[in-house]
Amino acid sequence: MTIKRLLERDLKPVATVGVGYIDHWRIRFNKKSYKNPEIGFANIEPFWGDRVYGVIFGVKEEDIIKLDRFEGYPKRYQRTNLPISWGTDGVVYNCVTYIANRRWTTSKPLMVTEDYQSYIDKGMREHLSKEPFANTYMSNVYSLMEKNNG
Repeated sequence: MTIKRLLERDLKPVATVGVGYIDHWRIRFNKKSYKNPEIGFANIEPFWGDRVYGVIFGVKEEDIIKLDRFEGYPKRYQRTNLPISWGTDGVVYNCVTYIANRRWTTSKPLMVTEDYQSYIDKGMREHLSKEPFANTYMSNVYSLMEKNNG
């Protein structure tokens, strides 16, 4: 998520810790839109051997409550804490993470709108572009979105 999008949602991060990752999870675009079940949004799911990258933000408790509303918690996403690794020295943060509820996911590829693709692209470029793995990871995410769009 970009800083601009956080601020548009009246969320004020107290810190941007940096890029974190979780091993044995993968990103999918299999969370159905409540407006159109053929449109997909990002989700993560366990998958041995994969790794998902994301940004670790420090936020206040009241901002998590606001974020719940935007993420559709508890109806569309569950909020859970997962151990997210940061850096090369094994620092682990217990981070709030949103995972789509099973009834809102599908095993078939869902279309990813151009607006959502742009949002994902801006977030990755803002936070991941300086990381050594960025080109490969970003390319994989773009390929997945293209594959879903057939």
